Amino acid sequence: MVGARSANGARVVLPGQARHRWPALLALAVAWCAAGEARAARVVVFPLDARGVDASLTQEGTRTVLARLRRVRGLEVVDPETGQAELGVNLTKQARACEYDVFCLVEVGELLQAEQVLIGHLSRPLPTDPKADEGLEFKLIVLDVARAAITEVLLWRVPDLDPSALQEAARAAVSRLFAPKDAELMVELSPPDAELRIYGEQVNLPEAGTAIPYWSGVYHAVVSAPGYLSERLRIPVMRGDEPARVSVSLEPDPLYVAEAKGPVKVFDKDSRRIGSGASAGTVGAVEVPPPAPRYAFQSVPPWLVAGAGVGLSALGAALMQSAQASYNTRAEERRFVAGETYGADVAIRVRDDSRLRYRAGSGTLIGGIGLVVGAGLWMVVDALLTEPARVGEVRPAGQPGRAALDPAALAAARRMSLEAR
Repeated sequence: MVGARSANGARVVLPGQARHRWPALLALAVAWCAAGEARAARVVVFPLDARGVDASLTQEGTRTVLARLRRVRGLEVVDPETGQAELGVNLTKQARACEYDVFCLVEVGELLQAEQVLIGHLSRPLPTDPKADEGLEFKLIVLDVARAAITEVLLWRVPDLDPSALQEAARAAVSRLFAPKDAELMVELSPPDAELRIYGEQVNLPEAGTAIPYWSGVYHAVVSAPGYLSERLRIPVMRGDEPARVSVSLEPDPLYVAEAKGPVKVFDKDSRRIGSGASAGTVGAVEVPPPAPRYAFQSVPPWLVAGAGVGLSALGAALMQSAQASYNTRAEERRFVAGETYGADVAIRVRDDSRLRYRAGSGTLIGGIGLVVGAGLWMVVDALLTEPARVGEVRPAGQPGRAALDPAALAAARRMSLEAR
């Protein structure tokens, strides 16, 4: 017997019965604490920021994110309206005032007594962006308030031609970030090297016929492979015992041209014609037409330099002559005559100006002479380095500058050698 009643009718619990009840009470206490901790997990959701898109799209995406978050167990969602009511400030304006700095946003989460902060944006890439044809850029970032750090970053490409793609992507993104994997996905692609990109993110696929754990939702994907036409898919992944199957066989692209994976080598193999005796070493001999003969002092650039030097020399001589004539005119005046000659101060200025023009002219003349001399030396050196062309020269391909016999002379030499035998 584990219990009895006292004289006044009260039930007395014996030590054996108390020992049996302690484990159950302890398990209930642990479960209650765990449930309390789960209920205490709060997530502050900032509205999606619109970057180059209509504000109605971001409002629709924010509503979808909030609706999906409220269905995740163990989360208490603080929507933008609740956050504004508790803080007295608009969360969108606060995030822009923070310039989306992590520490600033974490302070907002601390004021709202939250464990996580969810921010994101929806943007449209520029037409010059290489990924502009992949759709809108949908980005979500999860911040840990206690650690003041980024824990999750999700960057997807949402097709903007499908009106339901944004809502489906928002639901799937929330499941990806906050919910456990509750479904399975099995993918079979042909050719085997094809890749699967879900919302622009490549999926690492196991061997064909193997299912992988995944999150339930609706996904927009693209299957592509080099040399094949890409195919777009809409993949619903639902909970259940059976995995969601995706089987795609791509069609070859008739206009595909493979890129060269190295330098192209001409005549890198012998001729495939049997019995011809021709190979890359002999077929390459071609006759080069004789170039026009070159003569000394025929190069144009030295003559241009010489012409410029002559022009500068003439200009300098003219300046010198003009300055000297002005100076001589003032020097011939022996005395001052009112109304006929300049005063002393004017005469000094005229003299100084004449000197300056004379010096400038002399410098220009010397520079022109230097150019003429340099052009002459250029012509001499060019004439010494000029190699006269050999008329009738034949060069084998791949061996420039190496002389070869004329085909007629080669045939005559062979004939003479046969007659000598």
